Amino acid sequence: MKDADLSGTDLKEANLSWGSSNQQLANHGQRGFPTQYRDEQYTSDDDDQTHHFAAYFSAGLANHTVAPAIHKFFDGVGDRALGAQAQLLGQYLRNNPSRLKDVGQLIRDTICNAQPVPN
Repeated sequence: MKDADLSGTDLKEANLSWGSSNQQLANHGQRGFPTQYRDEQYTSDDDDQTHHFAAYFSAGLANHTVAPAIHKFFDGVGDRALGAQAQLLGQYLRNNPSRLKDVGQLIRDTICNAQPVPN
């Protein structure tokens, strides 16, 4: 499937809505995430968890705390666990920018293999 150009288009206009069959453009799955980071509300490997990782990881990098705190209120157990780990990883990289070169391995270690984020 070719990526859609959604610049200047809101989600409603693009016919993208969460929880519908039109979600494919924004869905990158939860396949490969450890059980504790999977969305327990949905059982399919195709249900999206990557947006939780991306949102919390970027919040950690940018030192944002209010939006993630509010978002966690609405998330399920797996979403909150993934969000907490992703945010810690983002904070770690914000405080240790020399490790940005290792971001792929750090994601594999701390998210895919559920190891603790380095101190």
